[in-house]
Amino acid sequence: MKIIILSDIHANYNALKQLLNHVGDFDYMFCLGDYTGYGTEVNEVINLIKSIKNKICVLGNHDYYVIKGYTREVNKKVVDGINYAKNNITFENIEWLRSLPHQKEFVIARKRFLIQHGSPDNPLEEYIYPDSDKLKKFSNLNYDYIIFGHTHRPMLIEFDNTILLNPGSVGQSRHKKSKICAAIINLDKNTVKLIELDCN
Repeated sequence: MKIIILSDIHANYNALKQLLNHVGDFDYMFCLGDYTGYGTEVNEVINLIKSIKNKICVLGNHDYYVIKGYTREVNKKVVDGINYAKNNITFENIEWLRSLPHQKEFVIARKRFLIQHGSPDNPLEEYIYPDSDKLKKFSNLNYDYIIFGHTHRPMLIEFDNTILLNPGSVGQSRHKKSKICAAIINLDKNTVKLIELDCN
């Protein structure tokens, strides 16, 4: 069973299309939020995600800013992206964002998953990096996979049989410039692979 995990698309439709063309067929898609912000292809991105079957999606902090307002002070680039999204998103797509949970737990093929944009403690806003003291704590939450985004930096760590995974950013990588990042879990082979493509 092949699962593709992606996060932080940020209205970058071309990057999303390139990633999906590269990945090919899959059984499930997990989307960790931030469909909006920074880029201008808000509706194109959301419409494509909505068209995919067997997807499990959660809300990101930029999406929350679009539908609810800011939770903290943000910079001008963020404000510009949110304003663009607010002024251009369709009613159907803003309603779709409103329908998304902040966090989701579920079981697939007897594996327990917890997904969110930020962290288990703060699903929208907390940044978790490889040196975070919380990683060991999260591994005690009794999940096989804990998956989050938000940092725009890929991470794959295992603690006590728990996989802690950040797929990186589809639309705005920050560990390297102009990369399209995601992850693939193969439950049949019990493998996790980080993907990194050059953005065309």
